[in-house]
Amino acid sequence: MFIDKPSKRLLLSFIIAATNIFSFAFGIAVTGDRRSNVDVVAASSGASTPILSPTAGARPAAKQTAAKVVAAPAPHAADVAAMPSATPSPSIPIAGKGMWIYEFDLIMGGNVQKIVDVSKAYGLTHLYVRAGTTRSGLDTWPDVLKILPVAHAAGLKVIPWYFPYLRNPAADARRTIAMVRTVVNGHRVDGFAADIETRAEGTKLSTKAVKQYIDTVRKGAPEAFMILVPPRPNSYTVRFYPYHLVPRFDAVAPMVYWGGVDPAKATADAVSYLKRYNRPVAPIGQVYDMGPEGGPKGRPKPPALRRFMNEARMRGSVGLSFWSWQHSSIPQWVAIRAFPWP
Repeated sequence: MFIDKPSKRLLLSFIIAATNIFSFAFGIAVTGDRRSNVDVVAASSGASTPILSPTAGARPAAKQTAAKVVAAPAPHAADVAAMPSATPSPSIPIAGKGMWIYEFDLIMGGNVQKIVDVSKAYGLTHLYVRAGTTRSGLDTWPDVLKILPVAHAAGLKVIPWYFPYLRNPAADARRTIAMVRTVVNGHRVDGFAADIETRAEGTKLSTKAVKQYIDTVRKGAPEAFMILVPPRPNSYTVRFYPYHLVPRFDAVAPMVYWGGVDPAKATADAVSYLKRYNRPVAPIGQVYDMGPEGGPKGRPKPPALRRFMNEARMRGSVGLSFWSWQHSSIPQWVAIRAFPWP
């Protein structure tokens, strides 16, 4: 489960956690160590030179050079059939290790170069960056545009993620098409993650709505690498979630937040279930504190992350990622960096 309408103030984050409006909790130290932006664990992790800390406190962002953006207008349903297609990329953009970014300005003070440098230093291959939701619009899409050319220059893939509530699937699809067709200094996003949640999170979930959304995107942007982000398959969700639509997407990234379940078992069950659809699987692991939601208190320890990553690798996942950067700790980052992939 992801959070809608990100706050730019830590105080509001704690209020949200206290009231349990959304399923993710913010009752943790969001930005961690504020002493320095040089990671003091570099020596313990085997690094010969200092590494920027991924949990450095938010600071004023360095002045960024304005990116030249060529945005394709959101097409109407009558126009999508006439749009040209591009040759699909042979690579899988979510292969390897990734991290999800929610509130961009709380990560390295919103400094895109530092975000990219840390990502490379800790072995990441791709970043999921929040673009917006049906309710909030594309309010954080500019964050994607800022980081895209810088990430590509460093060899990182950028995957915007969007929360479609599917009350108007065609409108959600038009927004998606506009994003994947946008060009920034010659760069386009490497894929697109559709965070299709359940009715408990406010989504008007149905097979018909999901089909209308993805089929409209396919007509308007057939070259886009589309990733379905569903809840973790379990005995409850398989009763109502339209997992059978996975083949209409290019890959699936299930939210494997294990809570009180053994991370290896949760991962094995989810990946094994989704493999039947013959699409690349890249599970999303948990680095946040599930205590405020009624789960185990505290962030998962490095051994739990290693069990998750090892099981994902053993089950043939093409990659994995973690929710989310701002909820993470340095020991977790060190564990992610040290784990070999594939």
